Amino acid sequence: MMFLGGALQLIIALLLWTIELTGRYTDLWQEPLLALPSTSIHIYLMLFGIFPFFTFGFLMTTYPKWLSGPIVPGGSYIMTFFIMVFGSFLFYAGTVLGKGLVMAGIIIHMLALSKGYHSLIMVFNAVEGKSKYHPFHLNLTLASAIIAEALYLIYIGSDSFFVYRLSLLIAFWLYLVPLLFIVAHRMLPFFTSRVVDNYIQHRPMWSIPVMWAGLALHGLLELIEMQKFLFIPDLVLLFLGLYHTMLWGLTRSFKVKLLAALHISLLWFSIGMALYALQSIALLTTGTLILGRAPLHALSIGFLTSMVVAMGTRVSLGHSGRPLEMDLFTWICFWGVQLTALVRICAEFEIHSGIAPINLNIIAAVMWLVFLTPWAIRYGTIYLKPRIDGQPG
Repeated sequence: MMFLGGALQLIIALLLWTIELTGRYTDLWQEPLLALPSTSIHIYLMLFGIFPFFTFGFLMTTYPKWLSGPIVPGGSYIMTFFIMVFGSFLFYAGTVLGKGLVMAGIIIHMLALSKGYHSLIMVFNAVEGKSKYHPFHLNLTLASAIIAEALYLIYIGSDSFFVYRLSLLIAFWLYLVPLLFIVAHRMLPFFTSRVVDNYIQHRPMWSIPVMWAGLALHGLLELIEMQKFLFIPDLVLLFLGLYHTMLWGLTRSFKVKLLAALHISLLWFSIGMALYALQSIALLTTGTLILGRAPLHALSIGFLTSMVVAMGTRVSLGHSGRPLEMDLFTWICFWGVQLTALVRICAEFEIHSGIAPINLNIIAAVMWLVFLTPWAIRYGTIYLKPRIDGQPG
């Protein structure tokens, strides 16, 4: 249910952004008149509109398994879903009809996040004598998501740019990036051990606190506009990413497409931090932002979106009773996301053909739609069907 909501949000958000960009950069149509700046709408949908569906869809099923605790009651699961859908609907309507409806949608959406968070906390608190290491850190990311969305609501009411930036930085650096790194920390060694012979699972416990410190410092430096010193935490995070990429066996994963997709997704974390560090050093030495938003999109498309496709595919296949094999269709969609990330990174640099500039931003947006919409439809239809192995679900 949750993954279906996430798949639909993925299509809608990308379609609306492509329409907006086309109106902005071409003469095909005018940009739509909206109650909020189109960029802030796009960022809200990317941070809060899409990922919470996948977040709760995954964690509401894995928490009870990880902790050997009580399952999340079906009523709580369903209620969280429908409240989140209703809040999302009001947000979309409000972008056309006015800020008041946008704010109502955000409040209702936050109630859904709070309801889902409470359901997970109930499972967490019901268990004793079991390691809660990864769920504890995931709880911190979910709390950050709720705080960040509350700040976005305050921004809508106040038009405070500082609050707006604070909301986005918390959502990105303390919710999404750590959430997917922690999930990878818990799941990648397990997934790899299932298909790679003589594989030893390593989960260094020191790495998650180091990750938190690095991401929090990065976000703080951005908030106070000290980007020239970002290389300090980012080089640590780069080392952290590369260390885990090697530790968990990137090269050994390529014998199985589904496993390789997960490891490739994690590699983008290191690429993104490398680009951030490079830009920071260039800013310190030359005073110039040489890469623009390329590092951000290396993480947002390369790491976050790739991980959603890879992890979403793996979880969807397993929970629908299908073989854990990535077919050619899904493999193409996944590599299309990799290509999209590269094109969006290149969009930060002005490229000309013989007669006119080539707007790679629009091309990247179209590529998102071309490769992610078929993936969302393929797996969205799976969510509407019973498991093929006859098991409940």
